[in-house]
Amino acid sequence: MNEVLKNPQKEDELSNTVGEWVIYEQGGDHAPLVESLGNKTRWSVEDPSKAKYQLKIGDIIVYYTGPKRIPRALIRMESNHIADVIGVAEDQNLDPYIEDIVSRKLKEFGEEGESYKTKVSDMKRVTGICDRVNKGGDLDSEDLRFLYEIDRTIQGFEYSRDPRINTLLEGRDIK
Repeated sequence: MNEVLKNPQKEDELSNTVGEWVIYEQGGDHAPLVESLGNKTRWSVEDPSKAKYQLKIGDIIVYYTGPKRIPRALIRMESNHIADVIGVAEDQNLDPYIEDIVSRKLKEFGEEGESYKTKVSDMKRVTGICDRVNKGGDLDSEDLRFLYEIDRTIQGFEYSRDPRINTLLEGRDIK
C-alpha cells in the first residue's frame, strides 16, 4: 500500500479514520487552512497564495484524522458547487481507508454529491481488486473488463488515471 501513498504519514496512521470535517468558509482567512495542512499533503492549497485564491471562490472542506489532525481528504467548492474531491494518495486520489467517509460526506450535497458516487464506487472496486491481488488472488473476467475499461471509463477523483490500474494490468496482454 505504501507505494501508492505520497504523503509523509505512516500506513498505521492512515488506517485510523476517526476524525472530523472542518469547513474553511469562502471569504475567510486562508492562514488557518495553510497552517493545518503543514506541508503534509502536496495539495496546491498548502501554498498561501493559492489557498487565499481558492477561498475567494468557495469553501474548502477538509477531513482530519487522529490526534495529530492528519489531513486526509479535501472537498473544494466553487460557490455552492463541488469543484474537486482530492486525497493524499498518488495523483491526489483518495487513500483506500477514507473512501467510505468521503462517500458519506458527499451524500450531504444531494444530487451533486450523487454524481460523485460512481467515482467512490470505482475507487472502492480498484482498492478491493488491489487487496485481493496483494494477497495472492487472481483477476477474474469481470475484474479485467473493469480494469481495461471495456464497458465504461473508470472514474477517479483527480485529473489522471489511478496509477493502481496500470500496476494491476502491468505485464498482461489485453487479448
